[in-house]
Amino acid sequence: MAHACGTPVVAFRTGGLPDIVEHQRTGYLAQPFHTQDLAAGISWVLEDPQRRAALGSGAGGWNVCGGLWAGD
Repeated sequence: MAHACGTPVVAFRTGGLPDIVEHQRTGYLAQPFHTQDLAAGISWVLEDPQRRAALGSGAGGWNVCGGLWAGD
């Protein structure tokens, strides 16, 4: 839900997440079970406010905030 509301997502590249999160476009996908990569992704998102804003706005069509689905 965070991703759908314009919040960058940092997660492991597992399950269905790669279908939703575009690595370094709408969030950061760490290698599965590599906690250092996950920590690096969190830092990567947080260290640059402009990047964080761009990642959040990159989710665009996935907006479901307020219960409305705006995607295809």
